[in-house]
Amino acid sequence: MRYICKKYIGQNTIYYAQKPMVLDTETSNNKDDKMPICWLTSIQIYFDGKYYLFRKPSMFIKWLERMYVRHNLSFNKRIIIIVHNLSYDLSYLIGYLQMSFAYGKDDIQYINEGHKFIMYRQGGIEFRDTYSLSNSSLENWGKNLNVAHKKQVGIYDYSRTIYQDTKLTSADLLYDKFDVLSLNDCFKAQLCLTNDTIATVPYTSTGYIRREFRKSAKKDRKYMQDFRSNRLNEHEFLICNHSFAGGYTHNNRHLKDKVIKAKIGHRDFRSHYPSQMRCYPLPFGKPQLLYSPITKTRDRKAKWTVDDILKLYPDYSTITTLLIEKVHLISDDITMPFLQWSKLTDVKYTEKKVDNGRVIDFEGYAITYVDNHLLKILTEQYHIKAKIIEILAFKNCYLPKCLAEVVDRYFKSKSDEKIKLKQIEAQFGEKSDEAIYQNAILMHSKAGLNGTYGMMVQNPVYDEYLVNYDRNLDDIFTPLTSSKSTQECLDIYYNNKNSFLPYQAGCFITALARFELYEYIKTIGYDKVLYCDTDSIFYLKDDETEKKIEALNDLKHKNADKLGAYITDSNGNKIYYDVFESEKDGKAFKGLHSKCYGMIIDDKGKEILSATIAGIVSRTLIGKNGDENIYLTREEELGDITKEMKLDNPNIVYDPWVALDNISDNRHFKVNTGTTAKYVVERPKVVVIDGHTIETSGGCIIRQLDDKIITNCDDVIYEDDDFLTDIAI
Repeated sequence: MRYICKKYIGQNTIYYAQKPMVLDTETSNNKDDKMPICWLTSIQIYFDGKYYLFRKPSMFIKWLERMYVRHNLSFNKRIIIIVHNLSYDLSYLIGYLQMSFAYGKDDIQYINEGHKFIMYRQGGIEFRDTYSLSNSSLENWGKNLNVAHKKQVGIYDYSRTIYQDTKLTSADLLYDKFDVLSLNDCFKAQLCLTNDTIATVPYTSTGYIRREFRKSAKKDRKYMQDFRSNRLNEHEFLICNHSFAGGYTHNNRHLKDKVIKAKIGHRDFRSHYPSQMRCYPLPFGKPQLLYSPITKTRDRKAKWTVDDILKLYPDYSTITTLLIEKVHLISDDITMPFLQWSKLTDVKYTEKKVDNGRVIDFEGYAITYVDNHLLKILTEQYHIKAKIIEILAFKNCYLPKCLAEVVDRYFKSKSDEKIKLKQIEAQFGEKSDEAIYQNAILMHSKAGLNGTYGMMVQNPVYDEYLVNYDRNLDDIFTPLTSSKSTQECLDIYYNNKNSFLPYQAGCFITALARFELYEYIKTIGYDKVLYCDTDSIFYLKDDETEKKIEALNDLKHKNADKLGAYITDSNGNKIYYDVFESEKDGKAFKGLHSKCYGMIIDDKGKEILSATIAGIVSRTLIGKNGDENIYLTREEELGDITKEMKLDNPNIVYDPWVALDNISDNRHFKVNTGTTAKYVVERPKVVVIDGHTIETSGGCIIRQLDDKIITNCDDVIYEDDDFLTDIAI
């Protein structure tokens, strides 16, 4: 086995085996929700051209120990084991790994996002999660890359209870083998697509983009000097972290739960977050405390007003800490309010009215952290009685050239690869191997462009974990950084030679995007806007409204021209950032609340329902018709098509108008119910179940729900009994 070296910062040189081990597992459980026991029924490995199948974890561990010795593995000499959805498979194996291999602070790491494994290392064995790398199911990843071995779907019966001595069927064996063969093919194709080796491939999809930005940033000495000199201290970081929020999703509060039959317009922002990065100034400068009643500041201004704060933009971005005492909408005609209830802290109220998580009326006391863009919106939407507690400001600049060049490169790649795909489809056909592979290249470019924002908002304060079964089983995840303060974590981040991203700039990208969405809401009109979802608006369409939208688009074009915020594609066309583009119109619309709406559209002369319903899966596999899988879609189930009806007639057609009308709170789904996951954590042991001897060390039990309903989330109440009683103003 050949090894590839990869140098790390510091004194260590790490050698990786050129080929990975590919691992997948199948599992079963005792179907008992009160005393659940789960176990592995098979462990599949593909390594160095050979396929292995183990029925018990002890068999796999013995084999892995032999591989460890045979390849002389150590901290500096490793084999990577790739797994698609590492958290699931590792939950069954980690107890055995902990008992069989020595570990310590320098040997084992758990990189965590809400207890989701991205990488787990123990000595010379390093597990990697390929789902984090692909952001795609194995089935779709294989289709997109057009690999030779595609995941087998619909041939495995998950409803059976399989024991470790149960004889596997030929369908079981085929399914098991193709899982690892498909993952191996996908990983090899991905390395080829991105020109990587096993030593250079990143942990996650965002890692591809981050390394390009890092490479470009490190060439700009002034940028790197500014980055380190403009570092955040603990207080400044926490203020940014408190103010940070994602997209804006809301339904017109006067029209929810109503079918609107009209000409429905639908527009999306082109590359919304990258557009904010390229078209508007961002806070890359040094943080400055402009006002605080406790801390002396350079600015001796005794009294600040909201107008004073807003006038600082565009030279400065600001975050204002407010003590809110009273808030209510200026007019009941404002259908899309922006003050987010969940962003209020230390809350005590005597009056409260909230619509879909947005404040309509509030009286009491609450602390909130407001960027200048949201502050402007609030002054236009609400009557507010509040006191300014603190003002934190950052000098603005447009995206530095070293970073802008990378964003432009991905933006151009997306346009050019789309042109190339159309050319290949015209020459070879839409379903040709050439077109499928070119589409994979296009998808990688799109993901890269979207990742330019995800990379920017990297949180510099995060934990790495030890997973230690010697501890209490309720507390096996031990943060390595738990003894470090936030300030110490920040110091580590800013002193790391590979760090280059100012957290405050990433936080303001979403703030700018929400403000731009608000601009178009006002332009369209509150009475005409039906629903907003981060970078899109559904609205009542007419000629006057279209003229207003295009007039605002023209202003955005002029700004983009002035800034050079555009690219020229391979056909010589100028492609702008920051465009609000028309999508397919609809004939009717119904919305309930965030992430819950539907629209009837015309699809090649046929009316269909296009729905988004959070928590309800888009389709569920219910059977097979020969070699073809039969799915029941969410829209079909809304149209009162049952599983039995679809199995009896796979080509059955639903009524989209019935389906649209059925989008309502408390609507029950019996097929597209989704699943729940329950983790069972215990040390390795042997048990006897139904006369079968079973090796188990816990795991994750996936249950298909019998019933799922659309839930009304409008009236969710966040209570906080701890009221801030002593605050200096």
